[in-house]
Amino acid sequence: MIDYRDAREEDAEEVAEIANCYVLSQDLSVDSMRNLVQDRTMKIAEDGDEIVGYVSYRVVEDTVVVQHICVVPEYRDTEVPESLVSFPVDFAEEEGLRTRVAVEEGSWFGGFLPEEGFEEKGKARFAGDTLRMYER
Repeated sequence: MIDYRDAREEDAEEVAEIANCYVLSQDLSVDSMRNLVQDRTMKIAEDGDEIVGYVSYRVVEDTVVVQHICVVPEYRDTEVPESLVSFPVDFAEEEGLRTRVAVEEGSWFGGFLPEEGFEEKGKARFAGDTLRMYER
């Protein structure tokens, strides 16, 4: 059974490992991830004692911006992606805000977002990567 909870500082090492394996083209340090845990809202998906996904987000002006989202491959066809993305979406709806997500071209998550009511809003460049922008 999957449990969802707020991230804690002690999660930083495991979350950084997941991010570096499945999401980021450059290595994110444990200290950088600890800063994300402290500075953003981050929710964790856990199966027993193992973290299987996470989402971090923050409010920027009138938009909830999803900063990071990652689900380990074995859990991508479960309820985990939908449940994780529901945290920023529900918060945005409660506050009357939009939700924005940027994903790398070809990312599995880009195919998932339209199923959750997100519309593609164009492309952007960040750190040399082309990202697809989605909003809801």
